Amino acid sequence: MKTKKFKTTLWPLTLCLSVSLFMQGCKSIFSDTTTVYGRITDEKGLPVDSIMVRVVGSKIHGSQNMAETFTDSSGNYEIVVEVAGKFTSVSCLIPPNSTENVKYQNYYSGYEIFGDGKIAGFSIEKGEKNNRDFKLKSK
Repeated sequence: MKTKKFKTTLWPLTLCLSVSLFMQGCKSIFSDTTTVYGRITDEKGLPVDSIMVRVVGSKIHGSQNMAETFTDSSGNYEIVVEVAGKFTSVSCLIPPNSTENVKYQNYYSGYEIFGDGKIAGFSIEKGEKNNRDFKLKSK
C-alpha cells in the first residue's frame, strides 16, 4: 500500500521536473543572453574612444543589426543582447561604413580582432560571455 502511494506522488514530481528541464532546453534554443566585451586600441596600444562596435545576427536569408555601442574614454565597450533562435550565427564587428562611426572613418582603415589574447574572428558564441579586443590600423 505504501508503494502505491509513493508511486502516485512521485509521478507528478517526475513530470514536473521533466517539463522544467525541457523548458530550460527550449529557452536555450529560442533565446540566449549573449555578452561581448573588450577594448579597442590603436597600433601603439593606446585606447581609442568613440568607436562604434556592433553585434550582428545572421539568418538563412540575410542578417540583422542587433545592438551597438561606442567605446568609452578607456577604449572599453560591452554589449549584452538576447539572441533569438532564428539566428544561425552571431558576429561582433566595427562597422567601417556607418555614418555614425565618424572617428573610425576619418582615422582608421582596418583592424585585427583578438579573443582572450589570441587572434580571433568576428564570430561569437550565443549564450556566452565573449571577449573581443580590436587593434585599429591607422590610415
